[in-house]
Amino acid sequence: MKILITGGTGVIGVALTSALAKDANNEIFVSSRKKRTSSFENVAYLQGNAHDTAFLNSLDHDYDAVVDLMNYTEAEAKTCIDILTKKTKKYYFISSCRVFGDSQTITEDSPMLLDVTEDEAYRNTNDYALAKAREERWLKQIPNVTILRPYITYGPERLQLSIYEKELWLWRAMKGHTTVMTDEMLNATTTITYSIDVAEAIAKLVMHGTNEAAVNLTTAESIKWKDVYQIYRDFLLAKHIDFKLKRIDSDLLIQKAFRSNKWQLLYDRKYDRVFDNSLLLRETGMTDDAFTKAEDGLKKSLDSLIGDIKFKKINPITNGYMDRITREKGLGKYFSGVSKLKYVLVRYCPLPLSFVLSLIQRGS
Repeated sequence: MKILITGGTGVIGVALTSALAKDANNEIFVSSRKKRTSSFENVAYLQGNAHDTAFLNSLDHDYDAVVDLMNYTEAEAKTCIDILTKKTKKYYFISSCRVFGDSQTITEDSPMLLDVTEDEAYRNTNDYALAKAREERWLKQIPNVTILRPYITYGPERLQLSIYEKELWLWRAMKGHTTVMTDEMLNATTTITYSIDVAEAIAKLVMHGTNEAAVNLTTAESIKWKDVYQIYRDFLLAKHIDFKLKRIDSDLLIQKAFRSNKWQLLYDRKYDRVFDNSLLLRETGMTDDAFTKAEDGLKKSLDSLIGDIKFKKINPITNGYMDRITREKGLGKYFSGVSKLKYVLVRYCPLPLSFVLSLIQRGS
């Protein structure tokens, strides 16, 4: 098969490329903004920006499959996808299970959040879940499209705790500082799927083919966030790192620290997210035993991470807020310039926090 992967240098893309490359009959092309060389003989990197229509138009027109891992803006999605769907026999669009509303058990036909929410303030946003749902609406009118919906995908590169990335909770733990959480966040049930398992599932769908309009890419195992925390804590304690939590009120957390993340918390992470993955199993031939158990996968990811941790950008405002609540000190030395000023203002300014944040936002 001749396969194009756009946006294929991220967590899922790297694992997917590796999975597809196992078959020597596959000829795989991966878009990349940077110049890259491949360790696989049947993988080639195409340097270019997959948001750029000129680059997309320059690509071949005879792919057997395109797997599109790009996160388009709503404005550019139709143009870019229209180009790609005309270059391939089959187009796989990566959406997200965040598009679903609150359901007891989620299947591919569960109600969409966009269709059931009555929160007009939320409906008027371009939140990730709503943007993906809008894209799905018109994609379903195109005959050679299958929508693939992962949910929370984890691995060494990305380890989450509810709305927090490792760049917050793990970084703070390693600095000896407490992470602020709410009981509502910790008691919610979630579903997390190992990134390699998601990639293997996509590879099987591409290789076997599917006529389904959409397939959810999740394990059937569910777990509470408080149990995810305990797995993290037990592992880190064995490494002499004390991962501590401080519980606060949910409204306080949203209003003060996570206004930009509030939609994700309100319309996803606080829901119990349990999935029926029977369609995925049927279409791929996989069994539930093929999916890594959460405890095993999280420990494996942490084990490969500890000792060679590469953190992305650390947020000075969120850390300043948390230290203001926990009354902990000492993180200022890890920031410099404007970031240090933001941390110090949020952490130490005696004025009301909402006023301090408004000053920072006006100055940004």
